[in-house]
Amino acid sequence: MKKFLSCLGFLLLGFCFLVLVGLIAVSLSGVKEIPFLSPLLYKKPPALPRSTTASLDLEAKLADALSNKQKLKLTEGEVSVFLKDATKDHLQDIKVNIFTDKVLVLAVLEAKPPVYFTFSLKPQDDESSNLEIEKVKVGYLPLPLLLVKSFLPGKGVISFKEVFAEQGLQLRSLELKDRELVLDLDWDKMLQDFSFE
Repeated sequence: MKKFLSCLGFLLLGFCFLVLVGLIAVSLSGVKEIPFLSPLLYKKPPALPRSTTASLDLEAKLADALSNKQKLKLTEGEVSVFLKDATKDHLQDIKVNIFTDKVLVLAVLEAKPPVYFTFSLKPQDDESSNLEIEKVKVGYLPLPLLLVKSFLPGKGVISFKEVFAEQGLQLRSLELKDRELVLDLDWDKMLQDFSFE
């Protein structure tokens, strides 16, 4: 009987530990407010450090780059506006910061309370035009990358060549500059394609 009671006590202690870990995880994520824990563990994630307000007329930017046969340059504010327009049914807000070695995206999901997601993306390699997700957080809770990638299309790799190909545009390369995304589009190939239509 003592052995049974000690096993039961051990199981109860293990269960309490798992519940506490779960409550801490929920508090860190900000998905639900947990009395006593949330005020201690959760603070609204800070806004991205740079101002990203801008407007975007993508057609005008494309036409200007095409007429000069230059690379298409989008500021982080313009990328934010583009993503916000593309996800307006799901997200309350989205902001992008572009660095030379990574892209940070802060997305706010419409919910009560709002849920903050932070994505960190890096170039997959020097040759490709792909960005790969390297970190994901909900509030302050880092999510396991393998789990996140298993739910994302392309296993967490965004192929800009494919994205632009769907729009009838051919992308040669993608470059991250400080506060700017530089796209080298194959204007000659595009003009050739338009001339045959």
